Amino acid sequence: MDEPNKQETEKKTQPDAKTGDIFKSAMKRIESIPFQPMWDKAREEMRVALKALEKGTERAKKETVKLSNQARLQYDIFLENHELQKRLTSLGERIYSLSKKDPGVPASEDKKAAEMMKKIGEIEKKISGL
Repeated sequence: MDEPNKQETEKKTQPDAKTGDIFKSAMKRIESIPFQPMWDKAREEMRVALKALEKGTERAKKETVKLSNQARLQYDIFLENHELQKRLTSLGERIYSLSKKDPGVPASEDKKAAEMMKKIGEIEKKISGL
Protein backbone atom coordinates (compact mmCIF):
# COMPACT_ATOMS: atom_id res chain seq x y z
CA MET A 1 0.00 0.00 0.00
CA ASP A 2 1.17 3.43 -0.80
CA GLU A 3 1.64 5.84 2.01
CA PRO A 4 -0.05 9.20 1.50
CA ASN A 5 2.10 12.00 0.39
CA LYS A 6 2.93 14.55 3.10
CA GLN A 7 1.81 17.41 0.85
CA GLU A 8 -1.56 15.78 0.21
CA THR A 9 -2.13 15.29 3.94
CA GLU A 10 -1.29 18.93 4.66
CA LYS A 11 -3.66 20.09 1.93
CA LYS A 12 -6.49 18.06 3.45
CA THR A 13 -5.97 19.44 6.97
CA GLN A 14 -5.55 23.10 6.01
CA PRO A 15 -8.70 25.19 5.70
CA ASP A 16 -9.79 26.10 2.24
CA ALA A 17 -9.02 29.68 1.26
CA LYS A 18 -12.68 30.26 0.43
CA THR A 19 -13.75 29.01 3.84
CA GLY A 20 -11.35 31.39 5.53
CA ASP A 21 -12.74 34.27 3.48
CA ILE A 22 -16.29 33.35 4.44
CA PHE A 23 -15.40 33.36 8.14
CA LYS A 24 -13.59 36.69 7.81
CA SER A 25 -16.58 38.16 6.01
CA ALA A 26 -18.97 36.84 8.65
CA MET A 27 -16.85 38.30 11.45
CA LYS A 28 -16.85 41.69 9.74
CA ARG A 29 -20.63 41.58 9.44
CA ILE A 30 -21.04 40.58 13.06
CA GLU A 31 -18.71 43.36 14.18
CA SER A 32 -20.74 45.87 12.19
CA ILE A 33 -24.01 44.93 13.96
CA PRO A 34 -24.89 47.42 16.72
CA PHE A 35 -25.31 45.05 19.67
CA GLN A 36 -25.80 47.70 22.34
CA PRO A 37 -29.37 48.52 21.28
CA MET A 38 -30.14 44.79 21.18
CA TRP A 39 -28.75 44.31 24.69
CA ASP A 40 -30.69 47.34 25.93
CA LYS A 41 -33.88 45.91 24.45
CA ALA A 42 -33.15 42.47 25.91
CA ARG A 43 -32.50 44.05 29.32
CA GLU A 44 -35.79 45.96 29.15
CA GLU A 45 -37.66 42.81 28.12
CA MET A 46 -36.14 41.01 31.11
CA ARG A 47 -37.30 43.82 33.41
CA VAL A 48 -40.83 43.54 32.03
CA ALA A 49 -40.76 39.76 32.42
CA LEU A 50 -39.52 40.00 36.00
CA LYS A 51 -42.22 42.53 36.89
CA ALA A 52 -44.86 40.22 35.43
CA LEU A 53 -43.38 37.33 37.40
CA GLU A 54 -43.43 39.43 40.56
CA LYS A 55 -47.09 40.34 40.03
CA GLY A 56 -47.95 36.72 39.37
CA THR A 57 -46.14 35.62 42.50
CA GLU A 58 -47.97 38.22 44.60
CA ARG A 59 -51.31 37.11 43.20
CA ALA A 60 -50.47 33.47 43.85
CA LYS A 61 -49.51 34.37 47.41
CA LYS A 62 -52.81 36.23 47.98
CA GLU A 63 -54.81 33.34 46.52
CA THR A 64 -52.92 30.85 48.69
CA VAL A 65 -53.66 32.86 51.83
CA LYS A 66 -57.30 33.23 50.80
CA LEU A 67 -57.70 29.50 50.17
CA SER A 68 -55.88 28.69 53.39
CA ASN A 69 -58.26 30.90 55.36
CA GLN A 70 -61.26 29.30 53.66
CA ALA A 71 -59.95 25.83 54.48
CA ARG A 72 -59.35 26.84 58.09
CA LEU A 73 -62.92 28.18 58.36
CA GLN A 74 -64.37 25.01 56.84
CA TYR A 75 -62.35 22.92 59.28
CA ASP A 76 -63.59 25.02 62.22
CA ILE A 77 -67.18 24.57 61.05
CA PHE A 78 -66.59 20.82 60.71
CA LEU A 79 -65.24 20.62 64.28
CA GLU A 80 -68.16 22.62 65.68
CA ASN A 81 -70.67 20.44 63.79
CA HIS A 82 -68.96 17.37 65.18
CA GLU A 83 -69.18 18.76 68.71
CA LEU A 84 -72.86 19.59 68.11
CA GLN A 85 -73.56 16.03 66.97
CA LYS A 86 -71.85 14.61 70.07
CA ARG A 87 -73.93 16.83 72.36
CA LEU A 88 -77.16 16.05 70.52
CA THR A 89 -76.38 12.36 70.90
CA SER A 90 -75.74 12.80 74.63
CA LEU A 91 -78.97 14.77 75.00
CA GLY A 92 -80.90 12.11 73.12
CA GLU A 93 -79.46 9.42 75.37
CA ARG A 94 -80.35 11.47 78.45
CA ILE A 95 -83.93 12.09 77.30
CA TYR A 96 -84.34 8.43 76.42
CA SER A 97 -83.12 7.28 79.83
CA LEU A 98 -85.42 9.83 81.55
CA SER A 99 -88.43 8.70 79.54
CA LYS A 100 -87.66 5.08 80.46
CA LYS A 101 -87.58 5.93 84.17
CA ASP A 102 -90.60 8.23 84.25
CA PRO A 103 -92.49 8.66 80.96
CA GLY A 104 -94.64 11.51 82.31
CA VAL A 105 -91.80 13.93 83.18
CA PRO A 106 -90.88 16.39 80.37
CA ALA A 107 -87.18 16.54 79.50
CA SER A 108 -87.07 20.31 80.00
CA GLU A 109 -87.64 19.81 83.77
CA ASP A 110 -84.42 17.81 84.07
CA LYS A 111 -81.58 20.17 85.04
CA LYS A 112 -78.91 18.19 83.22
CA ALA A 113 -80.98 17.98 80.02
CA ALA A 114 -81.75 21.72 80.21
CA GLU A 115 -78.03 22.45 80.58
CA MET A 116 -77.26 20.23 77.58
CA MET A 117 -79.88 22.05 75.49
CA LYS A 118 -78.35 25.39 76.48
CA LYS A 119 -74.88 24.23 75.36
CA ILE A 120 -76.34 22.96 72.08
CA GLY A 121 -77.93 26.36 71.49
CA GLU A 122 -74.56 28.06 72.11
CA ILE A 123 -72.81 25.79 69.62
CA GLU A 124 -75.52 26.41 67.00
CA LYS A 125 -75.06 30.18 67.44
CA LYS A 126 -71.29 29.80 67.13
CA ILE A 127 -71.67 27.80 63.89
CA SER A 128 -74.07 30.34 62.39
CA GLY A 129 -71.56 33.09 63.30
CA LEU A 130 -68.80 31.40 61.34
